[in-house]
Amino acid sequence: METREWYEQWNARRMKEAREAEERAQQRGQQLGRLQLAVRLCAIRLGRSLTEAETAALAERLDRLGADRVGEAMLSFSANALTAWLSDPDAT
Repeated sequence: METREWYEQWNARRMKEAREAEERAQQRGQQLGRLQLAVRLCAIRLGRSLTEAETAALAERLDRLGADRVGEAMLSFSANALTAWLSDPDAT
């Protein structure tokens, strides 16, 4: 009986860890999708591809400020203002 209980506990832990790993992977996929969309929209707004530094800044802003604020900046800023916003490390 002890062996069966140990196996059931071990299997339950394994299943829980697998679910948690899947949830983390889904969250990461969603984050990546948001970043890819934001990069495309910024590129359209700027009329050019983003630099690596701008892409990194955009990823950081999405994490720190959220998709709503980044979307607001992309839609309301001129191309020059958006470029300045992406290059300012303290931008909000």
